[in-house]
Amino acid sequence: MITLIKEMKYWLDEHTQNIQYIKKLAVTSAVSDTQSTTLGMWWDVIRDVIFFITYSFFMLVVRGRGSGGELMDGIPTFVYLFTGLAAWYLISDYLTNAVGCMVKNKGIYTKIKFPIMIIPTYEVLAIFIRRLITFGIVTVLLIFVTLTSDYVPHINIFGLVYSIVASIAFGIAYTLFMSGFYTISKDFRELYRAIVRIQFYFIPIFWSIHSLPGGNRLPEWTAKVLENLPFIHLINTFRYAISLGQFPPLLNVGIFLIWLFVLFAVGCYLQYRLQRIYADFV
Repeated sequence: MITLIKEMKYWLDEHTQNIQYIKKLAVTSAVSDTQSTTLGMWWDVIRDVIFFITYSFFMLVVRGRGSGGELMDGIPTFVYLFTGLAAWYLISDYLTNAVGCMVKNKGIYTKIKFPIMIIPTYEVLAIFIRRLITFGIVTVLLIFVTLTSDYVPHINIFGLVYSIVASIAFGIAYTLFMSGFYTISKDFRELYRAIVRIQFYFIPIFWSIHSLPGGNRLPEWTAKVLENLPFIHLINTFRYAISLGQFPPLLNVGIFLIWLFVLFAVGCYLQYRLQRIYADFV
């Protein structure tokens, strides 16, 4: 325990000493991926609009849902879909782009002495900055649905703020934990990518954990377990805060904080131990 406290303090010291540096690097990283294109960050808007249209087409035509005022967890189907997609896109970027942050930034810490502990933080913040475009599109869609139907969104400000802060904290803790394995083992990297590709289908975007497909063949506690997994907790917290005006139950928040602390503590331990040998693997 003393060792973990020491390593978490080391993480905190690196961040307090480099807070301005983190802000600058986060902004720089947020725009760097599209700097070489003509439209720049407008590609983020175009990509998100294409995805929303595609999944809406799938929901309306392929599954035949959303055209008759159906509700999922008390939310209109389309609203349920695109609020879930927006939260998932953010989490998905954490699982893919943020986890590869050590490989992406190898040109920095292999050439100069650099506070490696801050890399996951500024990469997660960069992803969040870019995903503000996605949340802007969701806001437009909510306004459109409100103007063209009887639906009125009920927004819980505290729930919305909690979902934003919790998603950033989770992204940092998860990246601290997972990026070490991702960086030092190419075999793990390939396995991880394969798992991440199929995770989308196990996340409640098109379905609800309270009405699981084949739910009558699953134990009653299945929904309770699923709703307390970090990914699902974050998605539903955002979805219910912006659509139903709900704050997550305190028990669920407590379980999420336990997940967060474990990932963060173990992540600090791994990064502290691995930072001296990263250059040998990348």
